[in-house]
Amino acid sequence: MHRGKRGSIPSLLEMQEELDELDESTEKSSILTSSEREALELRLKQLEEKQKLELEKSREQALSYALQKGEKNPESVAYVETLITQKPWLRGERIGLARRAVDDLKTRYPIEDDCPPPSQPELDFIKKEVWPKRLRPRESKSDEELYLDARYVASAAGKALLKRMQDKDPFDVLGLPSESTPHDAKRAFYRLALIFHPDAIFKNDRQSFLCRSEFVELSKKVFHAIEVSYKMVVDPTTRRALLAKR
Repeated sequence: MHRGKRGSIPSLLEMQEELDELDESTEKSSILTSSEREALELRLKQLEEKQKLELEKSREQALSYALQKGEKNPESVAYVETLITQKPWLRGERIGLARRAVDDLKTRYPIEDDCPPPSQPELDFIKKEVWPKRLRPRESKSDEELYLDARYVASAAGKALLKRMQDKDPFDVLGLPSESTPHDAKRAFYRLALIFHPDAIFKNDRQSFLCRSEFVELSKKVFHAIEVSYKMVVDPTTRRALLAKR
């Protein structure tokens, strides 16, 4: 394989090709000595780190070039740079965000004082479970997915979730069929409470709610809708009225 000039940093393509070669070698590492295996794994790790740095450098260069060309509003760029310290999962979107008007950014992505960055478990969760789904139509998302969107992507998702809750039949809010029993309703209510109860925000090492007072309020409203639905389903009088309409 062709390599870059001696002493120069290889291109991303060259690094990827070498990584692929090393990956293949790693699969055959059972025939290597212990020292050879350690050296190979160390080299693989070094190349992976170099690739990460090169990717980050390319993003920085793209942003710098866009600024020089006058394609960005400097105020928006400054705002985005502060924003990604609080919401690192937006880093890959920084150039697109910087094209927006700063007032639009402040409305859609508010920055609050004394806001700690997310913990690593929270960041891993966002990258894996939330961010890849952000562009899906809201009507195709579950209640929990909308709830997470409201927390990490855009507060407008919270309004969509509340409207959905208001429009739903209480059985549907709990995710239950008409023939379900009060015992089924209790189990469903407990299951939803583990997700939507305001106290559940404190769990799972996901702490960015500290920066989102409006999200705490949303959580209270959503859980109230679930609680009301549960009471209507288990109360004999309201249950009969609900079943008569279904």
